[in-house]
Amino acid sequence: MSATWNRSTSPPRLDLSVRVPASTSNLGPGFDLLGLCLDLFATVTAEVRDDGLGRVETDGSAGWLENVLIESARAGLELGAAPDLSMRLGLSNEIPVARGLGSSGAAVAAGLLLGATAAGTRSQAELERSALVDAAVELEGHPDNAVAALFGGCRLSLRTATGWRVVHQTVHPSIGFALAWPEAPLATARARAVLPEQVPFAAAADNPRRLAALLAGLCTGDVQLLTHGLVDHLHEPWRLPLIAGAAEALAAARAAGAFGATLSGSGSTLVAVGPVDRAPHLARVLGDELARHGALGGARAAALVEDAPRVEVVRSRDGSAW
Repeated sequence: MSATWNRSTSPPRLDLSVRVPASTSNLGPGFDLLGLCLDLFATVTAEVRDDGLGRVETDGSAGWLENVLIESARAGLELGAAPDLSMRLGLSNEIPVARGLGSSGAAVAAGLLLGATAAGTRSQAELERSALVDAAVELEGHPDNAVAALFGGCRLSLRTATGWRVVHQTVHPSIGFALAWPEAPLATARARAVLPEQVPFAAAADNPRRLAALLAGLCTGDVQLLTHGLVDHLHEPWRLPLIAGAAEALAAARAAGAFGATLSGSGSTLVAVGPVDRAPHLARVLGDELARHGALGGARAAALVEDAPRVEVVRSRDGSAW
């Protein structure tokens, strides 16, 4: 980051922007563990002023994500020891909200990155991205989407005795992803409320085997491993009934050649995993089946996003207060 604050007049202003990807999570057995970034994006801008007021607000464009953005940006400023900076945030969002595609995780990552970058620009002390992980998990409540959005690619988030460990998971280039979501949202709180406090021992024992197969299949592209791995016993059986046509759509995608199909996060988006050249067809199959059972929100093929988000300095200048 080459921009610096010009203190010849007051208050100086810095304009930042960051583009953060959507993410699918769980992919069956990777519950609250696995997040994989996909090519729908939320772009968040920040007007930053060194005015000593510590005011963080939005321009009204953030909708449901307003509080998440504000709290995340504040956390980023505090981590960078600059809570007195003021920020005005704007959002341009392609990610369907409350559909299991990591819209809130993307907002958390964007706010943290913008706040930490603004603080680091003033202090000329860059904050390591890994230092944001604890804050991201605390803000989001679970690591999968927010951590993936911070780092890009497919990520496993492991809690260790010394803190969170973020591991990159290779995804074979032959693997493609297809998405479809109904018009109706599904709040994460509702999707978590239906989960049982206990599951049968056989189900608990089988899920780690499925996860091992999934990770090996993602790395190698092995169809048999992916088919075995894209199955869950801990959350999907209770969440599928919340989404009209979901079970039928997943079955149709498998019949159409998907290696496997499952919920994206807690839903209501469905994700099919299959040959990369078949992803557009699989998206149509998922979408057609959902449409038969109600209003379809959207359907599309999606590509893995490996690159981590980068905060860009749009301009740095002096100016009047907001």
